[in-house]
Amino acid sequence: MRRTLVSLASVLSVAALAACASLWPTKSVPMTAAPVAVLSCAGDAGKQLHYKVTYFDTVHMKLTLRRSSTAPTGPEVDAMGMIDALSVAVLPARTGTGSTFTVQAQTMQHEMTRRGPMDTEQHSSPEVRADADTLIARCAGTT
Repeated sequence: MRRTLVSLASVLSVAALAACASLWPTKSVPMTAAPVAVLSCAGDAGKQLHYKVTYFDTVHMKLTLRRSSTAPTGPEVDAMGMIDALSVAVLPARTGTGSTFTVQAQTMQHEMTRRGPMDTEQHSSPEVRADADTLIARCAGTT
């Protein structure tokens, strides 16, 4: 009985980790430009895609872009809308010049709970995944 519970727990934990790994896809691309130029390009390209810059850190080279929608998302009465976010990190290259550009596409549902408003993680929407690809494409030629 104990052996069955241990094997069941291990199978469930592996399944849970596999499900979490694909919740928000992340793409990393090597760039020839300096990290500051890539981060600046990502902020400008995000604004062109109608995202709002909510976090911009030139020390740690991180950027977060968010876009909210108040359109009805389904039958849930406590849902107040969806939030698409792009989380950007730029790391300097380990050798030589250049950088590594990492973009994570995120989707959250904004809802009202008894304790107040809360953002619940959802699988990333096709729109935010396309926006992440567009962001990478627009900044690929940065010098």
